[in-house]
Amino acid sequence: MLGNNDSNSMGGHQIPLYIGLGQPEDTFASFCVDERVNSVPYYYLKSTFDNDLCNDGRFLYLYGPEGSGKTHLLKSAANEAQLKGLTWVAVDISDILALENPTMLDGLEQNCQVICLDNIDSIAGRPDWEGEIFALFNRWQATEGGVFIVTASKDPEEAGFKKRDLLTRLESGASLAIKPLPQDRIAEALVVREREKGNVLSRRNAQQIAKRCETMNESVAVLNKMVKAVMVNKKQKFTDLILRNVLGLKD
Repeated sequence: MLGNNDSNSMGGHQIPLYIGLGQPEDTFASFCVDERVNSVPYYYLKSTFDNDLCNDGRFLYLYGPEGSGKTHLLKSAANEAQLKGLTWVAVDISDILALENPTMLDGLEQNCQVICLDNIDSIAGRPDWEGEIFALFNRWQATEGGVFIVTASKDPEEAGFKKRDLLTRLESGASLAIKPLPQDRIAEALVVREREKGNVLSRRNAQQIAKRCETMNESVAVLNKMVKAVMVNKKQKFTDLILRNVLGLKD
């Protein structure tokens, strides 16, 4: 759940603490953009890293249902920050709620140029956590620079936040709706995803996966099982046999 670089220092270009999300592997290049959905939020978020982050503070609220790709985009932002030598932090808030220690977020704004908080709505209705996120936002805003990105399943008004001041802060930036990828683009998205990781997934295999899965999340779950099977069997690539075994298909 918890990891960091060899040094605890957050200065310079070192990678700061990351929690819950792990080392970001998803990239903007591996995100399949469909002009019918998500093209606007995708290019808006991507262009954010073309600006001078030290002088142009930007807050983004990404929201959408499970499997829409919002966490992929959040991880892509963290990955882009790393590539540009920026200090960053990525936290899945839902993973740290059980620690009952909201103050663990203290100081993020001082040490990180890019702050990424996944599942921010998991704190909705919890006064201690809502208060800490509100305080963090105010401290970040005072720095007048960097990028602050959060994700949630619903827009701020519908997410269940009780603290009105926090709600005002969450509505102060760009609210970008992320929608699930259309079914007819899932196969292509799987091919792109693996290609960016240096793997080769045939379009035929990708179509077989997409045909048997209703969502991108389900398709990725099958793909992850295939990756594990390739490693266990010490294969160099995906095979029809591995796919049939993962899908539970008989010869």
